[in-house]
Amino acid sequence: MDPVEQKLMDADWNVVDVQITYVDRGEPKVIVHTLDRLEIQEKERQSMRDAATEWQANGGSDEALEEALREIDEYEVTVDEFKRRVLDGARSLATSPLKVPTPVTNQIRILPPWAVKEVSIQVRDVASVARPQ
Repeated sequence: MDPVEQKLMDADWNVVDVQITYVDRGEPKVIVHTLDRLEIQEKERQSMRDAATEWQANGGSDEALEEALREIDEYEVTVDEFKRRVLDGARSLATSPLKVPTPVTNQIRILPPWAVKEVSIQVRDVASVARPQ
């Protein structure tokens, strides 16, 4: 790994842009997804809170709910876990069929894996790092 790649891997990833370049009907196209670690963490916490509250409403104890809510508040998507998810997702995008939007409302198309030409990840925290020349 070169020094720039190492610096990128050592950086704290909180927000990344995943850019997918693909070919659809002979025309190159790009989709960019922005992933925010803290936003994902909060969505996961909320999902766990909802599940715990539903469990309690179906006969779970109040004490167990309180304990679960404390644990949920401490739940964290670590930087390392976020990196793993981003990299695993990028690998999957590069080797799996790709769902792409269409001009028609409520419709998607699925392109074969060979339509994907590149999946790139830009970490916003170190986006200004230049390669040594």
